[in-house]
Amino acid sequence: MLNLKKSTLAKGTVILTVAGLLTRVLGFFYRIWLSDRLGSELLGIYQMIFPISGVCYTIYASGIQTAISKLTAEKESGVSLFFHGLTVSLFLSLLLSLIVYETAPFLAARFLFEERTVVPLRILSFMFPFGAVTACCNGYYYGKSNSRFPAVSQLTEQIIRIVCAYVLATFVNGITFSCELAVLVLVFGEAASAVLSLISFLVAECHSLFAPGSTRHLKKRIKKEQFTSISMLALPLGFHRLIINLLHSFEATLVPYTLQQSGLTKSDAISKFGILNGMAFPFIFFPTALTGSLSVLLLPAVSRAKGEENTVYLKKVIRLSLTFSLILGTVCTVFFLVSGKFLGNLVFHEPLAGEYLLILAWLCPFLYVSSTLSSILNGLGKVYVTFSVSVLSLILKIGCLLLFVPRFGMPAYFASLLLSQAFATIAEGIVLITTQTAYSDIRNS
Repeated sequence: MLNLKKSTLAKGTVILTVAGLLTRVLGFFYRIWLSDRLGSELLGIYQMIFPISGVCYTIYASGIQTAISKLTAEKESGVSLFFHGLTVSLFLSLLLSLIVYETAPFLAARFLFEERTVVPLRILSFMFPFGAVTACCNGYYYGKSNSRFPAVSQLTEQIIRIVCAYVLATFVNGITFSCELAVLVLVFGEAASAVLSLISFLVAECHSLFAPGSTRHLKKRIKKEQFTSISMLALPLGFHRLIINLLHSFEATLVPYTLQQSGLTKSDAISKFGILNGMAFPFIFFPTALTGSLSVLLLPAVSRAKGEENTVYLKKVIRLSLTFSLILGTVCTVFFLVSGKFLGNLVFHEPLAGEYLLILAWLCPFLYVSSTLSSILNGLGKVYVTFSVSVLSLILKIGCLLLFVPRFGMPAYFASLLLSQAFATIAEGIVLITTQTAYSDIRNS
């Protein structure tokens, strides 16, 4: 049983990692192409809409996806769980689509402080229902420790996005590639991923869906047990992540604003924001194709091991995953310190991107280890701990933004990133050590 679990986790991690790496490689080429088409300022405007997208995704999908994954892993059944989660997620996504579309002028003026984001926000609102379908399908398959379907949908989304962007920019006469078109291809990619994910689910689970009496049984389960199960888990998870995403969004909108307070013009502040988020951060987050794949699969694996009281497997998974994340972070730090400037100039033809990479390199060990720690703690049922640490970390970062960035500019922002991420990693590490010690004491008594 132990070997089977180990091989399933390892196999799933490899599949998701390969898909993640391919997706990120394709995304890099697309990012280079996009930065050439848009320029740093328009790229900054394009990046400014994603805090809104993140908040909405948290409401309509994030908590529900995790609930489906965790409950499916624990109960070893999930078709009715999936349909209940999908119903709720679709309802919320459609509601949010309408709200964002109608309030786009207000959000652009009062929240993003940039009128040019109105049309991109309205286009973005059409993506939400497709995102709901993909999230629920992925949650189901993660719970089943089957990472093939999420991997394929991930690749499909990226490929469709790139193909659509290239076709629109190359073969449609008289069209100028803009922020609006860049967002439109996001919608096309998400729609293709959703259709593929849903078809894959229906084909894979057709024996359960169309078995004699399955419809009556499915309706009964949805009305009773599944509503309580998913709601009790998804609501606190969704609420926690909503608060975190709101803080993330507040932080993202503060960066250009506080940079202007430091003496930069609005155009320069948005350009620096675009270079940071559209050029430098993609390099730093590239290795998270490895840690991200591991983290996604760790939650159901740790939950299952905890439920079965398999202490040996639990400790081994925690030790190996954290060791891997730490080694990866250290290697990436050295790599970016040595080649950061060269990469920024070579890939984006932007010296400032290379300078940012040198500074952001120190984030890597904390960033990669923290994502793994969060997934382990969530699998152990410490959702409130990860929530509290994330909130405190973001409050620390926002405080630095408000107090120091207007006075010291970008160096203060980089310092806030390192300080807040180091705090989160150390705090979660202390909680995990304490939890493991207490768990071992209980088992030995």
